[in-house]
Amino acid sequence: MSLGFHANFYHSYRIDTNDEAGFGKDIFGVYSPYVRTQEMMVSAGNFNLYNELGIKGVVLYYSSIPFDAFRVFVDELSLEEAHNPLIYNNQLTKETMLVIPAYNHADLIENISIYNWVQMLRYQQLRGNIQKDVLICINSDADDSYWYGYNLPQYLKWVPNTGGLSQLIDDIASLDYVEFTTISEYVKHHKPLKEISFGQDTAFGSFNGNVSWAEKKYCSDYWTAVEKDRSIHQLVKSMYAYLKKDIPADMTKSLQQSFEKRMRPLSTTNFGVATPFLAKNREHVVEDIMSDLHLLTAHVVESIKKIWNCQ
Repeated sequence: MSLGFHANFYHSYRIDTNDEAGFGKDIFGVYSPYVRTQEMMVSAGNFNLYNELGIKGVVLYYSSIPFDAFRVFVDELSLEEAHNPLIYNNQLTKETMLVIPAYNHADLIENISIYNWVQMLRYQQLRGNIQKDVLICINSDADDSYWYGYNLPQYLKWVPNTGGLSQLIDDIASLDYVEFTTISEYVKHHKPLKEISFGQDTAFGSFNGNVSWAEKKYCSDYWTAVEKDRSIHQLVKSMYAYLKKDIPADMTKSLQQSFEKRMRPLSTTNFGVATPFLAKNREHVVEDIMSDLHLLTAHVVESIKKIWNCQ
């Protein structure tokens, strides 16, 4: 049984393909070319780009936390599969990528403690329900205060999962069936156990009921409005291409204005996802943007209906 700890340096977006230099190499000397994106922001299409940049795999939460990436998008994994490398295979985009299921300190709480979690997996191994080695990949932001623990009063020092990285190591260091490893070392000797595929964007969580920002109904309404506006643009271009005519100037102007409006909620998490959850006045800003989108393209929709009905 292997245990790995993975810090996500999400403040650095530089991927350096130079073998002689790089963010990770500068600091640690060696590094594992695996990506865990900020807030689990992964979309179909990213994986081909990662492959081109020499990235060997992605670390995605199969977790109990709100930012869980893909748990509800795939068939339920067995304990053995959920603690081993997987292969992402998207037939639509023709992408394949190694995926490492990862966990957070919320999963430590769900399993009571790292010791209890390890013991549970070992028990399943001894019973024959798990036939192979398993990897517990604890993953969190590099600047998370959890890594160095919490300064609790003396009478609460016994509380599991609160002493940081050193406590996690100390709690299971004496177990002879546990070894500490890195992702790169583990995948050298352990092949992927299952093929998975999903097309959904995983940013901010995957609708697992854990109160993710993206699960708020108004956020879904906002993104639906954005998608509707995008579809209207595509419809207008397709129709006028079919008619072999130029798009009228007034219609072009409205579409350009709605495009600029649409870019605002897409350009930052401050609109449509995070901020409305945190600040009501900014939610009103998003509502105004969506109202403007509708007004700018409403007459466009009516115009193309009339034109199409006349054909």
